[in-house]
Amino acid sequence: MLSEAKVNVLLVDDHPENLLVLEAILDSLGQNLVRAISGAEALRRLLHQDFAVILLDVQMPDMDGFETAELIRQRERSRHTPIIFLTAFNTSDNMVFKGYSLGAVDYLFKPLEPEILKSKVAAFVDLFQKSAEVKRQAAELTRMNAELKKREEMFRSLSACSPVGIFLTDTEGKCTYTNPRYQAIYGTTQEESLGEGWVRTIHPEDREHVIADWYAASDEGREYKGEFRILTEGEILRWVCVSSSPMLCDQGHVIGYVGTAEDITERKRAQEEHIKLIREQTAREEAETANRLKDEFLATLSHELRTPLTSILGWARLMRQRKLDAKATDRAIETIERNASLQAQLIEDILDVSRIIRGKLPLNLRPVNLVSVISAVLDSVRLEAEAKNLQLEYIIPPLENLGGELSPPPTPPSPHSPLPTPHSPLPPLPTPHSPLPTPHSPLPFLSQGIQTAYSK
Repeated sequence: MLSEAKVNVLLVDDHPENLLVLEAILDSLGQNLVRAISGAEALRRLLHQDFAVILLDVQMPDMDGFETAELIRQRERSRHTPIIFLTAFNTSDNMVFKGYSLGAVDYLFKPLEPEILKSKVAAFVDLFQKSAEVKRQAAELTRMNAELKKREEMFRSLSACSPVGIFLTDTEGKCTYTNPRYQAIYGTTQEESLGEGWVRTIHPEDREHVIADWYAASDEGREYKGEFRILTEGEILRWVCVSSSPMLCDQGHVIGYVGTAEDITERKRAQEEHIKLIREQTAREEAETANRLKDEFLATLSHELRTPLTSILGWARLMRQRKLDAKATDRAIETIERNASLQAQLIEDILDVSRIIRGKLPLNLRPVNLVSVISAVLDSVRLEAEAKNLQLEYIIPPLENLGGELSPPPTPPSPHSPLPTPHSPLPPLPTPHSPLPTPHSPLPFLSQGIQTAYSK
């Protein structure tokens, strides 16, 4: 776009009336018309201003037009300024040739043709404006090139000193540039790192999925980020984190990718050490928990083993004193046998724990009569209760309150009696026709239970 500023046109003539005529002819051009009534004054104007064209009268006192033109051409700034000579006296060819030899672009004779003069001046004004625009664009281009060069130098300096690897790729995902840090991480030269050279360094176990993910991101024009292993030429294993983003043109199309590569080997080692430490802590906590559970188990086991032994030893001492009648002696023998069986069963249960751990425990399904269980528990602690002056009692509700008949509680098995089989009959349950409890009758689940109490 041409500048809209006015340009200067220099009018040189020693007659003011001639200058008025020139101004009248050229006024319609809308430019800045500058007067000079002598060659000396014209030279002074040229020291401070640039002109699109100079209209110079040949016949002037002191310094004629030819001398003035010669001095104008000696100055670098005005050497190529167009000069149109004007004369009304000497029209010889020699004078015309002399004017052209001094760098004149035209030679006009008075009286002047206004339209011809105006068209010639307009042409030089237009040329001057275009030249000024070209110079402005050239200066702008020079400035932009200098700025671009400065930025390129800054980018290369930053790239060369960057602590992370930097790379550029084309739209197909092939490297077109890598910085020194990138080459140091991958252990390659500048030439080896270009194209698909980086693919050869990927660990064989990671290569397939890394290449697939990389080219999938390139084809779709999206960002990529991945962590994988590489092997340098010295067979050095490294972990790298690679990230890339698409570069877009003004129209929004992908023109390539810029990315970074970071050596994260130390971070991966630290993570592995952290995981190893956590596993060791977990194993230690599990071992401590197992030891605590073992101690608790041993404490419980010793208590369970001691309970029947206490009952056996208590009755054995009473029998040794020979102060028991026949009924009490039978009861003592029965209690001793029952607790001995209980202790044997407890030892068998301990062995069952081992079988459970090995997955070799056979299941023995059979019904359990809670009456005998409660009776056995109370008998096992009766001696301790009597030693503390505690009297234990338990009440078995009448059978008719259960809505059916129950077989009497079985006697505790002797060490030589056979164990119940899985096919032993279960005690009968209440039938749907059993009478409902009245508001004054005890609740079924209480009347069917076993009530125990103690008193001092």
